[in-house]
Amino acid sequence: MYSHTHPFHRISLFSGLILLFSCSLVDAEEFGRLRYFVFSGNQGKITHGTNSSEDSIQSQGASVHLVFANGMGFGPAMMTTKTTLDSKSHTLYSENIDISYTFGGEWSFSIGYGRAMNGRGDIKNGDEYVTSSVKGDAMFILVGIPFVFGELLGGVRGSQHEFGSYLKNENGTESKLDQNISIQAVQMMLGYGLHF
Repeated sequence: MYSHTHPFHRISLFSGLILLFSCSLVDAEEFGRLRYFVFSGNQGKITHGTNSSEDSIQSQGASVHLVFANGMGFGPAMMTTKTTLDSKSHTLYSENIDISYTFGGEWSFSIGYGRAMNGRGDIKNGDEYVTSSVKGDAMFILVGIPFVFGELLGGVRGSQHEFGSYLKNENGTESKLDQNISIQAVQMMLGYGLHF
């Protein structure tokens, strides 16, 4: 998931998988789903230049996802990660757009891809550096089981984002960090989907 493959290749691969599943699952039950997820985790890695850390990484987020009867789905996902590196506290927030394909009926399996659209990064240790520039992507898988007019959902999400450039504004003078911050994180996803 964290290879240096160009994002276009990952999107092409994902689109191909969707097409394959679409062609092979014409007999699946068809109904729409409105899903809500929360996700959290403490596994990941933060990197700034040659320095990195896998300690004290806490990420959490939420997502709303609409899945159409043909299995295609989309929706926003927000994630915040807090950690420390070199005695500096980092708060990293990203807003993502997710797309997915779901196959199956009451019992379902979903694969998805998310792309960062907006965000903010803060570094604090006396001085404060901030950025509103974020790029990166995520992939996730979900399993759904029948439950009260819909489905219970569980899965895993992995993401990789890069934040920067970071700037500090002090008395009208700007200074810039020489390298961006990258974060990799893995979260468990739990949610409920309403069938309609």
